[in-house]
Amino acid sequence: MQMDILRCKTPELVRKEVWTHILAYNLIRTIMAKAAVQHDIQPRTISFKGSLTNPKIFSSRSSTFRGIVVVLSACTSTGS
Repeated sequence: MQMDILRCKTPELVRKEVWTHILAYNLIRTIMAKAAVQHDIQPRTISFKGSLTNPKIFSSRSSTFRGIVVVLSACTSTGS
C-alpha cells in the first residue's frame, strides 16, 4: 500500500495521510473478514497482499467498496 514513505510536508497533512492509511488498511481487513465469514474460513488465512491484487475486492457493485470511496473522499477533501 506504499505506506513506508509519507509525501506530505506539513504536520497537519502528515497526520491526515497517516490516518488515511490506517483507515484504508482497516477497511481492506474488514472486506477480508467478510469474505472469510462468507466462505467459512479463518480471516488470518487470507493473504493481505493477495487481497489487494484481487479485482473482485474492488468491484464497483460492492457496497463495502462504495463505502470506502465515500470515506476516503471525505478524508482527502481540501475542506477538512
